[in-house]
Amino acid sequence: MKKRLVSSLILAAISLTSCSFSQLKVIEKDISVYDIDTIQSDGQLADAFQTTVKAAFKEGEELIPYLTLKQYASLYESHFASDVKSEITNYGYVTSWMVYKGEAPVFAAQFSNVSKEIMIGGNLEAAYEDDDDPRDLKALNYGLKNDGKALLIGGNGMLYYSYANYGISSFKYNEDRYYPLGLLDLTFTDSSSIYFTYNYKHIISTRDTDNYAEKYFYDEGTNYSFDTQMESIANNAPIPSYLLKYNAGLFLYTMDNLYGLKDYKNIKSFSSYYKAKGFYNGLFSKDGSSRPQAYADALAILDDGHTALVSTNKAWGDSDFQRRRYGEATRSRGMLKTTLEYHRTQAYNAYDEHNRVVPEKDILYSSDGKTALFSFDSFAFGTSSQVFNDDDTIKDSAKTYDTFFKLIDAFDRMKAKGGVENVIIDISINGGGVVGILIKLLALISKDNTGYFCFYNQASGQASIYDSKVDSNGDGQYDVNDCYGNDFNFYILTSDYSYSCANAFPCLAQYQKTAKIIGQKSGGGECAVAVHYLPNSEYVYHSSNLHIGYVDEEKEMFHGFEGGATPDIPIEINQDFYSVDKLNNIIKNA
Repeated sequence: MKKRLVSSLILAAISLTSCSFSQLKVIEKDISVYDIDTIQSDGQLADAFQTTVKAAFKEGEELIPYLTLKQYASLYESHFASDVKSEITNYGYVTSWMVYKGEAPVFAAQFSNVSKEIMIGGNLEAAYEDDDDPRDLKALNYGLKNDGKALLIGGNGMLYYSYANYGISSFKYNEDRYYPLGLLDLTFTDSSSIYFTYNYKHIISTRDTDNYAEKYFYDEGTNYSFDTQMESIANNAPIPSYLLKYNAGLFLYTMDNLYGLKDYKNIKSFSSYYKAKGFYNGLFSKDGSSRPQAYADALAILDDGHTALVSTNKAWGDSDFQRRRYGEATRSRGMLKTTLEYHRTQAYNAYDEHNRVVPEKDILYSSDGKTALFSFDSFAFGTSSQVFNDDDTIKDSAKTYDTFFKLIDAFDRMKAKGGVENVIIDISINGGGVVGILIKLLALISKDNTGYFCFYNQASGQASIYDSKVDSNGDGQYDVNDCYGNDFNFYILTSDYSYSCANAFPCLAQYQKTAKIIGQKSGGGECAVAVHYLPNSEYVYHSSNLHIGYVDEEKEMFHGFEGGATPDIPIEINQDFYSVDKLNNIIKNA
């Protein structure tokens, strides 16, 4: 704010109670909780009201809310199914949370308040109502059936986190143990998919993190987003020291406990790592220019395409960070993309001198008609309005927005043409996308309409293995008539730019023997992406503890794909990389 925040002014504006416990002065304040996903943009925030909690604040730290585990658990009550029971128990220095659906336990958490360790098992989402998720996933879920099983590989299925050594603490007050909301949110979002964040006035929840900052609402007659309301309250004042330490501590907690490539990169402690790299002190800087730059650099230096600072918040005078400190691999992939786009444009122009063919829409055929090449550059799904007619039939425009329908349309056109034996799926300029689409495509190119997919949680040792099927023709059946592996020999064209889902797709297709890989080794990115809002609203995404790969069940070993897919048929990147006739000859002579 333009004037420094003054505790006495804040206290005068709200009804509070305070008392002392072992010299710790605690202030209680009623905080309203809103689910922003339940309102349309520019709607009334009051319409999204869920509950009220009496949060506790340490005197002098009036912007960090503390909740008991019971209070935090109550935030989920509107999402739980009617037969769900949630119980909190305290035994000495241990606080536990159990959730039952019917008589079956589906989730457990335990806090050791002396060692500052947290243990979690199960999944909170298993306790939700079936129709609780407000996100538009109808098109993503269409035509997909998963049969899964869980295996333990090198673990006991429990998640273990430690919040010692980050300056994060709980406290006992009125016989209850209170924890900072930021710690609870960061710890439980992987199990719940719901984010609860405090913007200095309200606790606001969401699952739609990609669009969270863009949602505006009216609160007491003023139009805000989550961030702009936070800005209006802070009013550009210097950031309080306690808030600075709190935010930095939770960032380091996130990286140490939730970053999935920590072992792969041989990082023992992110505090030590950032000190060695020269970024540590910047995380605690009061300067609104250097602090966000330090966060951006601390994430970008990991040279991991799934890890970056997306945005900052201007509440405390933070400016936009000026640069991203790209690592060698990230810079190299960026330069490669430019080269590949040039070569592909030249190849498409050479195929049709009138420039009437374009990637992701048109198919290139070899001169003998035996090989077809089709490109797509992301694993994307459409909205309901883009994919479905009013009677739930599929729109012709679905193929424009949704990769699943895009490939069905391309394969059907190839079949209709006749004579096509080999199909090259070009994902060489594909940076990834949605895992659900990847799973569908694995079944689509198989011979038996089965796509193998495995998520491995390295923190718990639990592997979730799926054999997925698709209904591509809309007849309600999941059979071999829905896949194309018996119609074509599939090849996947990859490069070092093929990242994330575009890395997992060729790796899993190669493992299943449903396609051969041609081109260059794919670019890695085996971890699913995790998204977190830090307490001061820095928007961070990073590689999570969920790894994509496969399990050798006999040896009880997980194999990940961070190293990429090695081509069965290596091809140099040059002006002929996308020439369908040259590729046709290479395939015939392989």
